[in-house]
Amino acid sequence: MNHLVPAQAGAQLVTLVLFVTLARWYVVPWLAKRERADALIALLWVNVFRYVALNVFAAQRDGFPISNHGALEIVIGDVGGAIIAFTAIVYTVTDNTMHALCLWAAVWLVASG
Repeated sequence: MNHLVPAQAGAQLVTLVLFVTLARWYVVPWLAKRERADALIALLWVNVFRYVALNVFAAQRDGFPISNHGALEIVIGDVGGAIIAFTAIVYTVTDNTMHALCLWAAVWLVASG
């Protein structure tokens, strides 16, 4: 039996509990004091930096066991999410009336591709 699997599961569980605690104690009260648009922008900024998934190609080259198809799915999903998040921020900050339509179109394009 590989002893790393229970350790990894335990680490993920502890991380989940810590993030839920952090969110309940700090993030939710902070967001509740903001207007809806400002709270949305704060939540979206976390997703803008998802392009870091591009590192999967370097990791694959250096021996990380992942197929080309799997790596491409990860990158397309994460970079697409980053683009959608940044687009949502731009449309929210500029108060563009077409932002909802454009965002739904972007989400549809990424989801269908």
